[in-house]
This record gives sequence, structure tokens and C-alpha cells, in this order.
Amino acid sequence: MDLNAMARVVEAINTTKKILPDYWQKTLEQRTCRGRGSITNEEKASNLELALLEATWEPYSHPAIGAGCTGFKTYDIKGLYGMDTIHNVRAELGGNFKLKVINPKGLEFSEVGFSSIRQPVNYTIIILGQEQGKEVVYTFHPGAPVKPDNALPSKDWKDGDTITIDAAIAYGVNWVKIL
Repeated sequence: MDLNAMARVVEAINTTKKILPDYWQKTLEQRTCRGRGSITNEEKASNLELALLEATWEPYSHPAIGAGCTGFKTYDIKGLYGMDTIHNVRAELGGNFKLKVINPKGLEFSEVGFSSIRQPVNYTIIILGQEQGKEVVYTFHPGAPVKPDNALPSKDWKDGDTITIDAAIAYGVNWVKIL
């Protein structure tokens, strides 16, 4: 058990709640069992937050975790992995298939998604980074992280719009969330 890792995660969660309360709430809601992408088995955001605070965290590294960020992993929170490469989805559905544009956290860049079956995973990752000079939670989710695409500017692509797979690829999208 890594007490330092656990203390860092708890402090980052509490800091995120204070300085980014809306973002934190949206992040929690996105990862409940009714969310988009990778989801946990928790039905309520408040229960999920408690599970995160009580989990046993250990340091975790992965090439998709950006510079200046730190990853941690727990086996205490299981869930469903909700990502696939856009090329796998294209091979299955064709280039003209329309993906839904999503932006549940109201970020600068939107993502794409479609309905499919998620795969069970037995761990959750949390990624911490800096905001306003303090360590906060950037994201957490069951399953391995992926590098963010940052390809669809939210000023042009709003939550609920649609885009074909081929058009998304032309924008540089690499990952699709499973809704």
C-alpha cells in the first residue's frame, strides 16, 4: 500500500472539488453507470466520489499520460472500458457512418462516440495535473488511458452534432467513445 499515492489522490480530489466544482461534478456523473465512454458500476456520483476517496491507489505510468501529469491505479473500482480506435469502428461500420459529437464536460475540444458494447475491466486509472498552481484531478476512468485527440474544436462541433467517420478521421480524430 502506497500511503503517499493515496494521500495525493485524496488531496487532489478535495482541491478539484474546491477550485473546479462544476468540472468535478460533471466528471463524476460521466463515470457513473449511466455515463459516456468508460464507466464504473456506481449509480450515484456521491457514491463514486466516496469510492475514489477510499480506494487504495498505486503509482501508474502509461505512454498516453501527458507530460506534467501523474497517473495512479486502483483495483478497488471496476467498470467498463468505453473506447475504441476510429479505424476499428470504420472497418466495422464504414466511413459514412455518423458518429455523435459529445462534450459532457464543456471542454475546448469535443469528442465523438457511438453506441456499442463496452468491455469489462478490473481497475480504474486517475490522472492528476496542475491547475491554478495546485494538483487536481484531470480525469479518471476504468481502463487504460488514451492520448486526447483535441481535434474537434467545440466552437465548431457542439455536443449532439453528428459527423461521419471519414470526416472525423480527416480532422485527426483517433478515438471513439462508446456511448
